[in-house]
Amino acid sequence: MSWGRTSFPTLLMVMTLAFHAPASAASDARFGSPIPALKRLIASTEPRPKGMQHFCVVTYRASGGYAWVHWREANKLIFWGGTVPDTSPDDTLVFAPRKLDLKTDVVRSRNEVGSSTYLVTRKWVAARLTDCKRRGAHYKLADSDLDR
Repeated sequence: MSWGRTSFPTLLMVMTLAFHAPASAASDARFGSPIPALKRLIASTEPRPKGMQHFCVVTYRASGGYAWVHWREANKLIFWGGTVPDTSPDDTLVFAPRKLDLKTDVVRSRNEVGSSTYLVTRKWVAARLTDCKRRGAHYKLADSDLDR
C-alpha cells in the first residue's frame, strides 16, 4: 500500500488502531511476569478465594501503557498501570485504582453511566473481554501456587 495514495480517514483509522492496539503482557516491560502480582492479589482478598483462579491480562500501549486484568472467579475487571516507582511490583495490582465489579458496575447504555466515575457500559466491557480472548495472556493459579 502506498501511503501517498491513502485517504486521510483511512490513515487516521490505521493510526488509531495501532495506538490503541492491545499488546501481549509479556511484551511490555512495565508488567513483566504478572504472576507475583496475581498471587499477591489473591492472597490479599478476604475471604481468600479457594480453588483454581483464572486471569487474563491484556496490555494497551496508549497513555504510556496500561492493562486490564480479568479475574474470572471474582467477576472483576481491574485496571493495572504496571510497575510504579517506589512501590513493590507485586503490590501494584492489589492497590489498583479501578476494580470493576462486573455484576454491579456495568450498565446497558451511556445514558445510564451519566456522570458516574465508576460505571461502564456492557459494550465497553465486551470489548475488553474480547481483547483478552484474542490477545491477552492467560494465567491459572491454584491454592498450592500461592505458597510458593
